Amino acid sequence: MTNVQWADTAKGADFLTALKADDTIGSSFTDCETAAAVAAVLGKETADSTLLQNFATFAASQKSNLKVVNAEAAERISVTADGYYLFEDVSTLTSTTGAKTRYLIAQVDAEKGLDIAVKSSLPSVEKKIKENTKNVAYGSETNETEAYVGTGYNDVADYNIGDAVPFKLIGTLPSTLDDYKTYKYTFHDTLGKEFTAPAKEKIKVSCKTGDTVTDITNKATITVTAASETEGAKINVEFADIKAAGATKDSIITVEYNAVLSSGAVIGLNGQTNEVYLEYSNNPNAGGEGETGNTPVDKVIAFTYELDVNKIDANTQVALKGAKFKLQAADGDHVDKWAKLTKNSEGNYTISEWVADEADATEFENANGNTFAVIGLDSGTYNLKETVAPSGYKTPDKAFKVELTATTANNQDWDTFTASDALTALTVKLDNVAGTVDENKGIGTVTVGNSSGSTLPSTGGIGTTIFYVAGGVLVVGAGVLLITKKRAKDAQ
Repeated sequence: MTNVQWADTAKGADFLTALKADDTIGSSFTDCETAAAVAAVLGKETADSTLLQNFATFAASQKSNLKVVNAEAAERISVTADGYYLFEDVSTLTSTTGAKTRYLIAQVDAEKGLDIAVKSSLPSVEKKIKENTKNVAYGSETNETEAYVGTGYNDVADYNIGDAVPFKLIGTLPSTLDDYKTYKYTFHDTLGKEFTAPAKEKIKVSCKTGDTVTDITNKATITVTAASETEGAKINVEFADIKAAGATKDSIITVEYNAVLSSGAVIGLNGQTNEVYLEYSNNPNAGGEGETGNTPVDKVIAFTYELDVNKIDANTQVALKGAKFKLQAADGDHVDKWAKLTKNSEGNYTISEWVADEADATEFENANGNTFAVIGLDSGTYNLKETVAPSGYKTPDKAFKVELTATTANNQDWDTFTASDALTALTVKLDNVAGTVDENKGIGTVTVGNSSGSTLPSTGGIGTTIFYVAGGVLVVGAGVLLITKKRAKDAQ
């Protein structure tokens, strides 16, 4: 472009004066006296150079010294004269999504026109929960692979009440991160109100760039708010400037913690829903400070179940009460451990913890009827040991094998999926015999039968009694005989 002039001569002079006085880039234009000279300095720069970006930011601050062509966003802007133009994204952003394009400087041929490449980009966030007893299915997308989310992590899991459940938040950064001087980046995480949140000291934050993983927990501001009657606990992990924490546009930020599933957990559907969204800087032209947007919410679900046990006479099917049991985990995180339980007012029991010694386990019974429940179980295999049989019945020689199996689906699109799509089936077996289930309520019911006890006949019957009586007579007779002989001897 030749014969470069200011679009408005008077405004151009003021623009040049302000440019030279600018603390950031003024020194690069000290010797410039004309518009052509300024264009010559800029012409030496690459499209994404720091000087050119800073010049665009400066030019935007000098709108009173620029000739405005069109101040409204449109698909097409009419340009009648060749020249250098500053483009500003004036879109109105909502708080739910979106980000503005940084200021653009471009040379325009009015006859040919110019297609502007929008350079905005958005971060993303996912929440994952670790499954501890079942194989986890991963999707085909890059961000749903085991390598990306971690072994065992996906959208759905089931646990025992009282378990410490592992969660992970995974955030990406925009490809346009370098357009921002600073970049606010905050995880807003909400647990289901059935979870007890960890202390903030138990929360770990990492930054993975390439193969390098750095612990950046101490560079984040972490706050934990306890659950209320209506809302779950909240965890906020905030970076006023994620760039200052060493993150680049290619980094992945993860937040990891454990939360305990409490005794108030929902059994079966709809489970415990946990969610997160990411708040992020969305206006590079403001430097990253102040203006933010939010990603869509991402969710995970945690399920837990109930085992109901019916006690009957194995022959007559008559309901029995008075049996006592202990429960042992046969697989999963608590394999070979025994259940300690808390009894409620209805006579049912809730898992509180798992202990190594059977002697420390809770012995539970169906004293109020033939049926009792153990509430808050993970999908898995258990040993149900009958320790005391109902009066008149035999105690089984070995424990019953109980298989409580939940089928869950991962890789959820929460715009269309619901909790019922996540829990697709529930089955229960007692020593390989199928019981009944209520999938909605998350209840599996099994029936345990007892056989009546029997007494072996006594050898000899009443003859034994006669033998003991006769023996007694002989002993007495012998005593009398001794006394008689002794008296006769004394008389002599």
